[in-house]
Amino acid sequence: MGRPMAVLEVQSVSKAFRAELWSRRVMAVRELSFSLDREGIVGFVGPNGAGKTTTIKIVLGLMRPTSGTVTLYGRPALDPASRRAVAYVSEQPYFYTHLTVAESLGFIADLRGIARGSVAAEIRRVLDAVDLADASGRKVRELSKACSSG
Repeated sequence: MGRPMAVLEVQSVSKAFRAELWSRRVMAVRELSFSLDREGIVGFVGPNGAGKTTTIKIVLGLMRPTSGTVTLYGRPALDPASRRAVAYVSEQPYFYTHLTVAESLGFIADLRGIARGSVAAEIRRVLDAVDLADASGRKVRELSKACSSG
């Protein structure tokens, strides 16, 4: 019996940035390698400037590494299909504050490719689970902790 497929595999990943065209390169991530063999919750801990956010953006396919490879569920991280079972909560989320809570969830469901026929029931289920069913018709900007941009 072989080794199970890694959920996430990062191999010799480096990322360099330049502030300006002729400035020297700054290494945000240098030769990072690790793998996760099963699903779970993972956190990156380190000081500011350690490359945590850059690594997450590379894993999510939002940024290309300068060198190295990343695979999710055996697929390249830049392949959108690799991220279907991956969730990410941004430190600074953006909400379309002019939409209602239900419209916002419907928009996300559409982006995720959830069949339109099941979206309304799924929105109700999710809002019930987090005790926000009564807020489905409210604008996102009316909720506490909502972003003021938009």
